[in-house]
Order: sequence, then C-alpha cells, then structure tokens
Amino acid sequence: MFHSVNVFTGETLYRRPDQDYAEFERRLADLKMHGRAFAQLGVTERAARLQKFAGRLEAEKERFAEMVCEEVGRCLHECRAEIVKSIELIRYYARLAPELLAHKTIATQASLSQVRFEPLGVVFAVMPWNYPVWQVLRFAVPAMCAGNACAVKPAPSVARVSRALFDLASDGIPLAGAWLDEADTLKAVEDTDAMAFTGSTHTGRILAAHAGANLKKTVLELGGSNAFIVMPDADLERAAAEACYSRFRDAGQSCNAAKRIIVTEAAADRFIQLFLAECAKLKMGDPKHPDTTLAPLHREDLRDRVHGQVEDAVSNGAVCLTGGKVPQGRGGFTLRRF
Repeated sequence: MFHSVNVFTGETLYRRPDQDYAEFERRLADLKMHGRAFAQLGVTERAARLQKFAGRLEAEKERFAEMVCEEVGRCLHECRAEIVKSIELIRYYARLAPELLAHKTIATQASLSQVRFEPLGVVFAVMPWNYPVWQVLRFAVPAMCAGNACAVKPAPSVARVSRALFDLASDGIPLAGAWLDEADTLKAVEDTDAMAFTGSTHTGRILAAHAGANLKKTVLELGGSNAFIVMPDADLERAAAEACYSRFRDAGQSCNAAKRIIVTEAAADRFIQLFLAECAKLKMGDPKHPDTTLAPLHREDLRDRVHGQVEDAVSNGAVCLTGGKVPQGRGGFTLRRF
C-alpha cells in the first residue's frame, strides 16, 4: 500500500493500492515502446524535451515544495531548495548532453572506428523518501538524455508527490511510476534492462544480488555514517554552528548529514558548550511555518528508532544533556536536542 500522510498533523493525503504485476507488465510494454521512440529522436531533441519539462516543474515549484514539506516533513525552505536544485539539474544535463553524448570518430588503422553511446532500454529504479523529487531526477535525467526510459518505484510514504511528478513528466518524456510491492519489485528487476537504487545497505544487498543473478547493470547509492571531526586547532564557534546545521538540517534525514561528532579531548568541553548553545536556538514546529528550524522526523517508526537509540546510549553510560523525551501529540516526532 502506498500511503502519504501530513507528517506534522497525521492527516492522510493520498492512498493507492499496490499495482497488480500484470498491469505493470502492460505499462512496462508501453514504456518500452515510448522509450524506443524517444531514443530515436536524437540527443538534441531529447534534451529539448527535458528543457520543457524543467520549465513545467519551475512553473509548479511552489506546489511541489509544499507537497514535499507535508509528506516528508522537512522545513518548507529546504523543500523549495530541493525543487530549485532539481530544476537546475535537468537544465545542466540537457545543456551538456548533446556534446557529451555525441558520437566520436577515432583515428585507427580500421576503416572506421567510433565511440557511440547507445541506450540500454528501461532503467528500473527504487528510490527513497527523503528527497522524493531530487532523488528520482538525479538518476532519471542523465539516463533519459542517453535515450533510456525510466520506471521508478517510489517510497510508499511519498506517493502523492511522486504521482504528481510522474504526471508532470508524462508529456513527452519516458518516466513512469512502478507501484509495486517488495516481491514484484524483484520481478521488475528481471524484466527491465538495468537497475538504480538509493537506500539502505540491507536492501541494497538484496537488490544487487538479484540484479547480479540476472546479469543486470546496477548503480547503488547506499547509506553511510559520516563523521564530523573537531581538531584542537579548529575555530570552535564555527565548528559548533556547522555541526548543529549538519546534524539537524532536514531533521538529520540526509545521507550526508553528520552522524557522529568526534571531538579531541582538548576541545571537547568548550565545543560541547557551544554545540548545546547552537542546538538551543533550534525551533520546533510546523515545517510550513517560516520560524521553524527543526522539522519533524518522517514516520512514527523512525521516531521510535531514534528515541530507542537515545535510551540505549543512556543505559550504556551516556549523559543526556538536553531533551531526550518524546513530544506528545499526533504526527511526526521532532528530534529533541540531546
């Protein structure tokens, strides 16, 4: 089941059942036909269509930013930045594609030697919820520049904005949704020509193993545990401000957020004071409100997981310096400072 809720209020925004695989096969056949026609246009015309798509997204950027804000829970200004960045990404690749993908003739002893860039066919992607517009377009736009079609299984919790994105793309470019459950997702890997995945290492291993067993080309972007290291000669005021921003930007739900802050002993006491002072400036609340700087977490299970990590750390000797309690009420959980 694909089910979007307003993270702050708990209101249901959109719901749709999983797609029957026979229906997906029919849609996939249509997408393959559309993809072949799209590939035959040539790279200049493909780039022109993507430029038009960028224009349509730009015209709808506030609507998309608000949908992302409601479904993901990030602050509205952060969601606006995602949409603007996505528009620039489309235009960047569309501008460079005719040059980068041009056939190249190489001088050799043969009568003709060329480097040619031919599409693979349909690229199947399994995408995460944290940047539902950017993550899809980051993979799909360069793939479509090269003449591929793209079928995307979005995260179930961002179904509404994903559907809106696919509808916006339906005019002229081969980008479509794949509303599949877990079992049928593996079937789709078999029935398409390549796979892209962004998400956890656990799921990545499962998908990569299945793709490998079926000899499918694969691109994976998996989770990390980024360290923020503070050395004794650092500008501690700036380090504390940057650490707070990196940890709590997008409620910390970003692959490149600082996951671990490692401070040398000589700097630790002063840094902790400065870091707590920065955290105290954060304001929890409705992510649509311009004064909010600390957005909710995306789902209840993620809230519970974070709270469990805090409790586990404390039970093993950590000291909770601020926060550490679950806020009351419906909707998402805002990460308290600790």
